[in-house]
Amino acid sequence: MGARLSIPHTRHKRSSPKRTSNNSSNKSHPPAPSIDQSVDNNSTHTVCSSSCQSHGRSYHNTTSSYWLPNDDDENDRLTAQHFAIKTLFNGNIGSSVKNLIPLQTGAYVLDVGCASGTWMLDMATEYPASHFMGIDICDTFPNSIRPPNVDFKLANLTTGLPFPNNTFDLVNIRLFILALKRDEWQFILKEIYRVLKPGGCLQSTECGMLEGGTDFMRWAGSTFEKVITARDQEPWISLKLPKIIQGIDGYKVMETERKMIPLGNSDYVCKDFHYDAVMIFKAAQPFLMDSLGLTADTYPAFLEQLSMELRKQPWVLWSFVVCVAQKQPSSSSLEP
Repeated sequence: MGARLSIPHTRHKRSSPKRTSNNSSNKSHPPAPSIDQSVDNNSTHTVCSSSCQSHGRSYHNTTSSYWLPNDDDENDRLTAQHFAIKTLFNGNIGSSVKNLIPLQTGAYVLDVGCASGTWMLDMATEYPASHFMGIDICDTFPNSIRPPNVDFKLANLTTGLPFPNNTFDLVNIRLFILALKRDEWQFILKEIYRVLKPGGCLQSTECGMLEGGTDFMRWAGSTFEKVITARDQEPWISLKLPKIIQGIDGYKVMETERKMIPLGNSDYVCKDFHYDAVMIFKAAQPFLMDSLGLTADTYPAFLEQLSMELRKQPWVLWSFVVCVAQKQPSSSSLEP
């Protein structure tokens, strides 16, 4: 399927995932994959065993490439962002995933970088016959209440996925733009290929940079992009990723869809992304402050002006791209 480009104009009903305790379901569920649930303590790269504090927020340890915090405020932002993305794309999965993956009858699904698991919890409720595994570098997983078809595991993606070959029907990876360096994407995509079953799908969702807007917004957006580039990360990975995936032997890109959000629009979905953009700038304060020429005292005023400038015309556009690729069913190799 070719790439599609659109701007949202309609309002869609938002729903929250229904969470149930592990022992409170009358439905039968598929057994979990036979996977080691333990944490690899021998890894040379640490999972989130330590955090650093900055400007009142908790961040991943200083060796991590990931910019954003690992605290409750960040989990709240990610939850709101999840439902905004779900509304933007009319669901949690692309149409090709619905056609190719047996989610209704029972599939094994991996969510890479799951954070508190909002996408998984939503999907697990929508597809109770399937089983969902989430991994993240930091344990912000729900402890006491979760659907019975959900499991979590601590793991660092950059050291490899801790699962056997040909394990999952679907692997979801979302918004690693601030988590991976340029030279790490190939390795990660090949690892996802390795753990996918033949015929299984990878679904990626990435965002672009803020485009256009007032002089203030062009300055703020270009500064953000320069900081990403200086950290050896790719600011336009959302546009480059489909070609990177297609270039890996054994993958076939099935679907690419790009949506543009005018952040000053009064549509409530656009307002959700307006909030998300401001909260990202707030969360990234330790990494942006010096480049913006600001201090801890002046940063709050910057955020207030940012929020106001986003509402002005010409509107800032923010793009999101969903790409679905299939591990070819005829592939005889376990690794690309």
